[in-house]
Amino acid sequence: MLEDVCSDLEYDQVVEKYQINILGENVVYIKRSTPSKTLLIAMATLKNNGVYAGLLSYYRHFPGDVICVTDPTNSYYLREDGGSHMKEVIAKAIEGYAPENVVFFGASMSGYAAIDMALHFNANAITNNPQLNFDVSRPHAWNELRGIFDAIPSKHNIDDLPYQLRDSVICAFIGEHPMDIANRDTLLSMCGKIKGVGLILANIFDKEHKYYIEGIKGFTVMVDAILTQRAMTGRIQAKYMTPA
Repeated sequence: MLEDVCSDLEYDQVVEKYQINILGENVVYIKRSTPSKTLLIAMATLKNNGVYAGLLSYYRHFPGDVICVTDPTNSYYLREDGGSHMKEVIAKAIEGYAPENVVFFGASMSGYAAIDMALHFNANAITNNPQLNFDVSRPHAWNELRGIFDAIPSKHNIDDLPYQLRDSVICAFIGEHPMDIANRDTLLSMCGKIKGVGLILANIFDKEHKYYIEGIKGFTVMVDAILTQRAMTGRIQAKYMTPA
């Protein structure tokens, strides 16, 4: 049985106690570690309507610090400025945390955002069927999703960004829906071009675009796996880095 870290509050009470405003954006920030160490940033996915996804599970069971964010505009967290404002919000939120200890989490729409943010801040990401590239996603997307793509006023494909060196570790659970296969191939190609990036990839034998990560216990194991791989890879990389 999974032990509770905290269990005294319900969803609305957690929001009331821990919701703060950063640069005009409401987020929930649950701080447990002093000094600050592991931070999970949980990003609600498509059609979340402002609900902090998984908040009670994180509050009750996740042992580290937690920030929950939402995107009621369904803009892949890009809003109207290509994500600049959200990156400013996240930059303020993660002050005091080493990037190697920050893990973004998202599925589908927020999987895109989790990888986008992780690479921007040289942090890490756990994702489920993320979309990285709107162009490869569009031919395989359903009509409603294409409409959501079209409504984003300023968007970019993550694999088009000019990252050349990152220590990030990305974990991705990806099924066999044609859109997800196209984005899996995009992820593999992108990670092959960015020096230093680590990748944990799970190919799931399912042809629907679904959520696969089962429960907070398994999720916490994945956080530990990412942090362990990053630390191990960092030690190895240090042996082979070319002096400036």
